[in-house]
Amino acid sequence: MNDYQLTSNKVYIEGRVVSELSYSHEMFGEAFITLLLRFQD
Repeated sequence: MNDYQLTSNKVYIEGRVVSELSYSHEMFGEAFITLLLRFQD
């Protein structure tokens, strides 16, 4: 594993969004949202 992968905060998931996107907060000029995601095992 390289350093980028160890320090990255990216997550890749698959599913279906089952709620509206909702603004959560902003930090350092970056906006964050919340949502509900449905997925199966």
